[in-house]
This record gives sequence, C-alpha cells and structure tokens, in this order.
Amino acid sequence: MIGREVNLVLNCRPSVLASLLLTGATLHAGSFFVSPEGSDEAAGTQDAPWASVAKAGSSAAAGDTVTFLPGHYSGTLAPVNSGTAVAPITFRSSVKHAAKLLGGNPVIELAKRHHMHLEGFAVTPTDGNFLKAGECENIVISNCHSEGSRGGYVSALIDRCRNVRIADCTFDR
Repeated sequence: MIGREVNLVLNCRPSVLASLLLTGATLHAGSFFVSPEGSDEAAGTQDAPWASVAKAGSSAAAGDTVTFLPGHYSGTLAPVNSGTAVAPITFRSSVKHAAKLLGGNPVIELAKRHHMHLEGFAVTPTDGNFLKAGECENIVISNCHSEGSRGGYVSALIDRCRNVRIADCTFDR
C-alpha cells in the first residue's frame, strides 16, 4: 500500500508542476526550527529558532517541514493550515523521541486538517488526550512514543477522519 501511495504522488507531480508553471503559481515550502531556547519573535531558522508549539502550528504552511530540536515543549500542537497531496506539512523531532511534547488537552489537535506528517516525538499528556483529530484526511503519525496517559489507557479521539495512519509508535501508561 505504501508503494502505491508513493507512485500515485510521483505520477501526479508532473501534471501539478505543469499547472503551476502555466499559472505562474509558486509553492510555499520552507524548513523551520523550534528550540526551547528559541524565541517566537525569531525567524524560525536553525540559528534563530522559534520557541513554542503554538508558533510552529500557526506558521507552518503546505510543503513546510518544522523540526523540533531536543527539549521539552508545553502546550497543544494545533496546526492552523493544511498541507496538500504533493506538499504535506511535516512536524518532526530532529532526534527520535528527544523533542518531548508535554501537557495540552489534547497534546496534538488536528481539526479539519489534511496532509500532515508527525514524526519521532515523545508525547506526555498531563491531563487528557494524546491526539484529537476531527474531519481530517491523509494524516501520518510515525515513530512516536506516548507515556503517562491518565486512566490506564491511551486516549486518541479520531472522529470522521479518512486515511489516518499511526505507524511504529509505542504507547505506555
């Protein structure tokens, strides 16, 4: 199934590229960074990273990759934009499980978002859900680790979504 998805994306790119060239449109795609020592007033570069999950979620647009450097981040990661089939938004930890998303209710919220990838985070909900996703499509959460869920279960609320894949993740109480 993964191979078919990759081939589909590759087969779509020439027509999308031709369309973009004919219309003069440009793709917004960038690499941004977040660090506990950063500032939300900074440019979001590796040398001047942002500080918060809120800034990352409000700034990322289609095609962007936001890399979280090792450290602890409080709050809810709630992206305000969606990606596209050829330009998903990627949020990732620079080192597997070294970027720790703490708290939030939920820690990750995807409301009416499409084409998102979340990779390599450690997630600790202090009170509430690991994930809340509603009316989403084409979401991939991979190589994450969640621990410390309340009530003896991992709480992920996925409602009216299509093509949500949670792969190679571990969940501990």
